[in-house]
Amino acid sequence: MKKLLNVSICLFMSLSVFANASALQKAQQGEVDSQYQLGEMYYSGEGVAQDYKTAAKWYQKAAAQGNSKAQFKLAEMYYSGTGLTQHYKTAAKWYLKAAQQGDAKAQFKLGLVYLTGEGVVQNIKLALMWTHLSESNGYHNARKMKNILSMRA
Repeated sequence: MKKLLNVSICLFMSLSVFANASALQKAQQGEVDSQYQLGEMYYSGEGVAQDYKTAAKWYQKAAAQGNSKAQFKLAEMYYSGTGLTQHYKTAAKWYLKAAQQGDAKAQFKLGLVYLTGEGVVQNIKLALMWTHLSESNGYHNARKMKNILSMRA
């Protein structure tokens, strides 16, 4: 029984290494979804050692090719300073790129950025617009925020 368990573990690890190698090869060849997936793997530490800087590198490559999920993750990393130097203006730039592609969570975060003025000129009307758009696209947290902003606008 123990031998069977060891064989199963070795087989699983081999498959994981093969999958990681395949994703790496595709990502190095410019395949955007693989670049994003590698970013996710390095960010979470799933299948590889957690490494935020390497995650940011792969997110950057995918984001530059228009992947809205990578744009959002990169914005979050710049906003929080996770693996990168905290930079609100750059975070706002990436939130905007993802938001323009219809990412409801990025639209919500962009609304918050305009509300606080972190990285952009504070603008309650733009905060309300992005929050409203986020709500229209199904982001559940946006309704409460939109109601608060409506009272301030």
